[in-house]
Amino acid sequence: MDQQKESIVPQVRNSRARIDFIVAAVVTVVLYVVAAAFDMTERFLVWALNYEQFELDEVPFAFGLGALAFGWYSFRRWREYTEAERRTVETRHKLTREIDGRTAAETALTESEERYRRLVELSPEGIMVHVDGRIAFVNPAANRMLGAATPEALIGREIAPLVHPDDRAAARAQVRRVLNEGRADLRAEQVLIALDGREFTVETSWTPILHAGRPAVLKVFRDISARKQAEAALMQQKSLLESIIRSVPDAVLVAGMDGRITLSNGGVTAIFGYRPDEIIGQPTGLLTVGPGRINGNRKDGEPALAEPLSAEGAYRRKNGDVFPAETVRSPIRDAKGRPLGAITVIRDISERKRADQEKASLQEQMHQSQKLESLGTLAGGIAHDFNNLLAIINGYGELVINDLEAQHPVRKNVAEILAAGRRAEELVAQILAYSRNDRRELKPLQLDALLTEDLGMLRATLPATLEVKSDIAKNVPPVMADATQMHQVIMNLCVNAGHATGKSPGHLNLRLRARTLGGGRDKQLRPLLAEWPASLRRIDSIANGRGGRMWIGRLHAGRYGVITVQDTGSGMDFSTLQRVFDPFFTTKVVGDGTGLGLASVEGIVRGHDGAIVVETELGQGTRFDVFLPTEAPAPTLATTEDEQSYQGDERILLVDDDESLVQAISLGLGKFGYDVTAMTDGTEAMEAFRDTPNRWDLVVADHMMPGLTGVELAEQALGIRPDLPIILCTGLMDSATRDSALTVGVREFHLKPVLASDLAASVRRIFNAESVPAKGVA
Repeated sequence: MDQQKESIVPQVRNSRARIDFIVAAVVTVVLYVVAAAFDMTERFLVWALNYEQFELDEVPFAFGLGALAFGWYSFRRWREYTEAERRTVETRHKLTREIDGRTAAETALTESEERYRRLVELSPEGIMVHVDGRIAFVNPAANRMLGAATPEALIGREIAPLVHPDDRAAARAQVRRVLNEGRADLRAEQVLIALDGREFTVETSWTPILHAGRPAVLKVFRDISARKQAEAALMQQKSLLESIIRSVPDAVLVAGMDGRITLSNGGVTAIFGYRPDEIIGQPTGLLTVGPGRINGNRKDGEPALAEPLSAEGAYRRKNGDVFPAETVRSPIRDAKGRPLGAITVIRDISERKRADQEKASLQEQMHQSQKLESLGTLAGGIAHDFNNLLAIINGYGELVINDLEAQHPVRKNVAEILAAGRRAEELVAQILAYSRNDRRELKPLQLDALLTEDLGMLRATLPATLEVKSDIAKNVPPVMADATQMHQVIMNLCVNAGHATGKSPGHLNLRLRARTLGGGRDKQLRPLLAEWPASLRRIDSIANGRGGRMWIGRLHAGRYGVITVQDTGSGMDFSTLQRVFDPFFTTKVVGDGTGLGLASVEGIVRGHDGAIVVETELGQGTRFDVFLPTEAPAPTLATTEDEQSYQGDERILLVDDDESLVQAISLGLGKFGYDVTAMTDGTEAMEAFRDTPNRWDLVVADHMMPGLTGVELAEQALGIRPDLPIILCTGLMDSATRDSALTVGVREFHLKPVLASDLAASVRRIFNAESVPAKGVA
């Protein structure tokens, strides 16, 4: 630009000088010619010397006119020269400014082109220009992405083969839209194929441009393969986490700082009963019971959850049921550590709580069993000797009273002794009934007849202030039970009801119903059903410990006779109910009870495969329901009492290690006419029997004897004489002993203390029955 300016200015100046020189030369020549032609010089000098004599003629006028013309011409030339000089200067300045502007523009353009060139070359994004589907320009980044060594390797190539076949149609449509509409199309993803066959994902944009005067498309693309891989990995991780959350059986909740649920899993539906669309957006308080809060549901000013917490609480299902749950809560934070909410895992621990209760119940049952075992050991240890003493007392008392006349003054005293002995027998029987799960004589028993019979005795026994009401169904099938023990159960329950009522007016309701159980349909009796995972004893508190409900035993599906004894007495609190069936526990005053009544009731009911349900509350009375199965197995032993004379003359071998007892029973049997040989050693008795096996018609033996037990003696004796009737007496009879004795061939059993009259009745029954199979009496 500067060189152009310097070349133009001298040309303008030289042209103006030549014109001025030519004009001046021509004027001079013209003037000289005119002056010569008209001798103007001489005339001028003469005129100058002698002015007055000078006369103006045509020649001087012409000369003057020429001078005037020359002057006018010179003035015009001067004006023109001045105007031309001004215009030349202005032109020169204008040209200078224009040249300077062009120079600056060219410099700026050069710098801009350099800047954009470097931007294009250094850009990490691929830049490509393609015209009519062929590449016209690529930058180094595009070269690298497409695997080309130089731009020439790509220039002129068709762009279509570099696009994945799945994306080619969309790419063509986008290019056509850009060219037709003349506007950019931004942010589209497509897969490109490099020259080496490598595929990679790019995010691209298209812009319409002109290239070499032709419509072209500027394509800018960025390799996002790494980002796509990261997103895929993130999605895979998210999918994995969602799968884990979905597979977790616990309820998983995510809540924001406002305490509203934003995410839940299938465990929420399984545990709480809410569908996902029902729970999302709801406050977490919908699930909690009481003041408990979950996740971000916190009070004003309360700090956000800082660390994971674990706790137990009560929750509410959709149907309103409340259940215990274990909760683990963890905070959710952003990248800067600010709290966003919390995630909560809720585990239903109802089964675990129930298992804990079962465990506690089993432990209680174990303690109860240990008490039973201890009591059984005690009873077994003392029963033999104590019953022998009672047998002696009762046996001699019976001998004495039989020898006394009806009006004898001593007869009343002896009767009192016998009555006390019988009460002692009942006390031992109660201890044994509680301490063993042993059936006595089981027969089909009509409970309605039994209860009707007991009502008469109850009205005479219970206080007059206690009104006894009965509702006895007649359609109850017979139960397999021991009549004596059932009398004992009913009397004990009703007498306890009388004590609970005291001297205040009250009611006692005695009811009998038939009931069919099965399938766990009866919710109140579920702890008793065999399919329910419960122990044989379970106690639940009600009315804040002012009462409770207790289940004892185990029931199976079937038909039951249910005896209900309900009173309006003082009732029991929960702590009393827990011990009500414990042996020797009583709330009565000293001397007014032994504490074995309800204990024996439990033992008898269990021994009959039955169950007991007790419900009580302070001031509201107590209710006992006794369930007795009507589909019990047929009894192993049975007996028929034959009302006839016990007199006889058979020969009896009596063997017992207690000499006093042997003597008492011998005298008693002798009163009935029997010939009794009494011996106190089982081994000696067996040796005597071997010597003369036909000497005796019947053997009565004690089960527990030193040296040779009663079962062993019976086995050896029957080995010699298989037809020999044998009666076994024992203070403690369990099923194993009975089964072994029956296997050996023992005909009947007697629990001590046994009276001579009882033995006489058995002897008479055996001999009258002749070949009737052995029967047992307990």
